[in-house]
Amino acid sequence: MVTEATQQAFYEGSKTEKFPLTVNDVVSVKEGPRSGSRASVIQIEAEAPEPQYLIEYGDGSDEIVPLSRLRWK
Repeated sequence: MVTEATQQAFYEGSKTEKFPLTVNDVVSVKEGPRSGSRASVIQIEAEAPEPQYLIEYGDGSDEIVPLSRLRWK
């Protein structure tokens, strides 16, 4: 579940410590089957217990990934 305020901030590009990613940010996956893959953030999917984002890989596939598995800096 994502509140309307969080979703609006996500699409407006407003970043916070808890939600450091916004739409179209480029990330890489830190662990899991697609470790090292780069992707674009498409949507925020959940706020708790930690943010989860829908990301899209270069091949067009997508996946919901928790923030702790993403690298963005």
